[in-house]
Amino acid sequence: MFVPSLLHFSSKAVAKYFVEGRYKNLEFSLGEPVSDRVFSEVLKTDYNWSSVIAKETGLELNLTSFDAYPFSHRDLENLQFHNIRSVVIESEEFCEDPEYTIGEIEGGEKILDIVRILKTCLNENSRQNLKKLHLLWCNVFPDDWIEKVAELLPSLRSFQCKFIDDEDFGRACHLFPNLVSFAPGFLNDRIGSLKNLQMLTLHDTRFHLPEQLNGLFELLNLRVLDVSCSERFFENLLLCEGTFQNLKFLECEESDIDETQVLSLVARYSSLKSIGLLYTSCEGTDFSDLPITVLNVATIESIMEALKHKLNETKDDETDEVDGLMDCLWELWYKKQIEDDVFPRLNENLFLRLMMKVTVKCPHLIRKQVIMCLILYYNHAINNQSRTNALQNPNPESFVFFGRQWVLQSFSNFRRGI
Repeated sequence: MFVPSLLHFSSKAVAKYFVEGRYKNLEFSLGEPVSDRVFSEVLKTDYNWSSVIAKETGLELNLTSFDAYPFSHRDLENLQFHNIRSVVIESEEFCEDPEYTIGEIEGGEKILDIVRILKTCLNENSRQNLKKLHLLWCNVFPDDWIEKVAELLPSLRSFQCKFIDDEDFGRACHLFPNLVSFAPGFLNDRIGSLKNLQMLTLHDTRFHLPEQLNGLFELLNLRVLDVSCSERFFENLLLCEGTFQNLKFLECEESDIDETQVLSLVARYSSLKSIGLLYTSCEGTDFSDLPITVLNVATIESIMEALKHKLNETKDDETDEVDGLMDCLWELWYKKQIEDDVFPRLNENLFLRLMMKVTVKCPHLIRKQVIMCLILYYNHAINNQSRTNALQNPNPESFVFFGRQWVLQSFSNFRRGI
């Protein structure tokens, strides 16, 4: 029988007791890894968690990561009580506090003191060891803000910030040479100076000339390139003569890529292992003949690969895409198995692992999409065998044996309303 981890159960229980106010009279502190997990469960509720950040509850959490939308800038200030390694800072939250403003730009918008913000929100330990920073509203910082951030955060390895011009972008590339992940929302040839870069994110970016992309081919360590929602990226990329040495994954979700460009990319870049095509003109195109993994909704296999990717990438409170993929999986499987009377090819091991992970990450899907898919799987793989026979066919030491036990147990729980 599949059982979620003890950490999963205990984190949910601790979060529940936070909401119920059961820890007010305690004097106890949780360690860092467990604290992050508990806080992620608290965020799924309607609980005002400001007191948790401020350590005003009897049970104190010690967070290392914070990416929630704050109730006010006080929540961000109270991160100083934690040793933070990854943070999202909503700069807009400080605009109405005169302590953090140092002037105005044209139009009356406040200029924010980024040094004061970082020094207030992050203690010395956090500033010295922060690895991941996502800054919002970078257009309200003074001219030398990038230099100041570089001085304060010497260990930064992942930086997300939508730069407004070539100059800011170039300075960031110069001052953060050791970045392994970068999401600038902007691109020019200075990107080539980031020799350690492994992941580049260019969401919602428009490209006009192939020359804009030349610096990409200098990134010899680049493994992941995310150009979701981009315009004319692939048109210009295929006009370039350079090549990627180690690119493994290309995310094209909601971009203007077409089938011909997909085929050209696969033929040209031999290192490419997988490509994401959800919400594109070719999300329903069957690329089964290609020598790479395709994430779209054309086949059972491609849907499962897309589902695996989304389960790994999606936050627990943002599972709409997982919901949609589960619907696509059931609909396509039902069409093939019931309407066309054809059993689709199935990676049984992967399917079972995915369904188990969905039940943990998206429990609201268990009584609909998961059960519906398991019924189709049951007809496909177990096919009216007795419980004994169904469990005897696979190697009893294999994951499939364990997985089939879980399927049968899930049906039993469903019938009993569990």
